[in-house]
Amino acid sequence: MYQLYRIATRLAAKTILNKRLAKGKEDAKRIGERMGQSKVNRPEGALLWVHGASVGEVTSLLTLVQRLQAQNKALTILITSGTKTSAKVIESRALPNVIHQYIPMDHPLWVTLFLDYWRPDAVIFAESEIWPNLISEIGTRKIPSALINARMSDKSYKGWKRFGKTIAKLLRSFDVVLTQSTEDKRRYIELGHSNVKECGNIKYNSDKLPVDKEDLLSLEKRFKERPAWVYASTHEGEEIIACEIHNKIKTFLPNILTFIVPRHPERRTEIAQSCDNEQNAILFRSAMHTPPENTEIYVIDTLGELGLFYRLADTAVIGRTLSTDGGGGHNPLEAAQLNCATLYGPLYQNQKEIFNDMRTHDAAILCRDKDALYDEVLKLFLEPDYMDSMKAKALAYTESKTAILDNAYSEIIKILPESITTQKAAL
Repeated sequence: MYQLYRIATRLAAKTILNKRLAKGKEDAKRIGERMGQSKVNRPEGALLWVHGASVGEVTSLLTLVQRLQAQNKALTILITSGTKTSAKVIESRALPNVIHQYIPMDHPLWVTLFLDYWRPDAVIFAESEIWPNLISEIGTRKIPSALINARMSDKSYKGWKRFGKTIAKLLRSFDVVLTQSTEDKRRYIELGHSNVKECGNIKYNSDKLPVDKEDLLSLEKRFKERPAWVYASTHEGEEIIACEIHNKIKTFLPNILTFIVPRHPERRTEIAQSCDNEQNAILFRSAMHTPPENTEIYVIDTLGELGLFYRLADTAVIGRTLSTDGGGGHNPLEAAQLNCATLYGPLYQNQKEIFNDMRTHDAAILCRDKDALYDEVLKLFLEPDYMDSMKAKALAYTESKTAILDNAYSEIIKILPESITTQKAAL
């Protein structure tokens, strides 16, 4: 079965890449990186490669990366991801000794070119990124590697079980698998890995999203004490929900301010058309960086500014939990860390462990549909004590999880070579 996969990826990878490029999902200027080619020189010395699929995964890795660099200041970190948004977020951080590249597509030749060029001393993958050609080659080269924050969805688990020997061999390319939950641990063991530890979700220990302090001060003055909420990381169908809720809340709170932060800003035309159908007076941040004081709906079609709007809002709705694309959910912890009352819809299967645990601790509110979401947003604004309570519970929840990164770090350090872990070895 694996040999058939290798043949298929050789034949189909270029076609898939071209289709993604045509849809605007790839960076044309850096398309060579997706084929294992780079215009960036590999620095001398130790290099740790860390990979996360998108913004959430990459952000969760940064705290771990910074801890390793504090121990070995000469260490170079190669961060790979698969989305344009994540690339821009990493670049905006301007982290020392950190290089971002797009991960090569899982074509056998492109994988070989990538590994031959970068020659990583160790590899850390996050969550559920299991690319057979790439993972197999890491195992063949015996590069020390870890899969951290590992999760296994119901769909993936059922699919992989059909190929027992193949997935078992692939997973054994990792020296250790650190899972988010007990159920994830059970599934990875059943699929064939013997060194699996449950550490929890390191997203709990991610740094707070950054903010431009001048922008924060400017918008705080402009909007003063207006009640504000943010619908964050929205996907198809959610922007119109935000507009509908805004218009209904205006009946009770005429000065309500709504922020919409689409996950993919390039959807701005689609968003403008859908929201215009509701006759909403919306402004786009890319067109008006300093909005007027009477702004009603402000669409943040820029990158790396979610931290700013979480700080400006009292209430945050987490996107892709009511979307028409099947949902999946995004990270609610970023909102909770910044003292937002946190709400979400029923389609949160990709973040199930976090959302369920937050709900158990009364740190987030599940809204079964858009009508329930409207009811909860309005209730929060009309009942200040309730708002303060939910904000405090969300923040306290994130602060209670500080040991997770320590546990993950202690396990990862066991498999990393000395060239990665010590300053002396890098000199």
